[in-house]
Amino acid sequence: MIIPGLGQIYFNRLPSGFYLLFCFIVTFYLSHVGDALLATMTGHFDFAQTVLKPECLLFMPSIYLFAAFDAYVLIEELNNFLKSSSHASYQGMDGGFVIGQQQYKGWVKK
Repeated sequence: MIIPGLGQIYFNRLPSGFYLLFCFIVTFYLSHVGDALLATMTGHFDFAQTVLKPECLLFMPSIYLFAAFDAYVLIEELNNFLKSSSHASYQGMDGGFVIGQQQYKGWVKK
């Protein structure tokens, strides 16, 4: 979970994915995290402390928490789809799932 929004874009949840990505990029840019990281890696710790804007960094946890919540909602929707789907019977984490006559456990066909 390094860059929030990329997982949502991967799972084709484009509005929330691009919103999260946009918010992360804007917050990252306004708080000067990249400059502070570069200054820290080169040993200029005083410059890193002066360039970093902590008031903009306060938005980062809310962005990550929304990304985690959205991922949780997505997984719940996928689990409900697999449970109610007519072409796949879902048996949980230990049992895997069955598509047609083939049983899959941990994404490996038995």
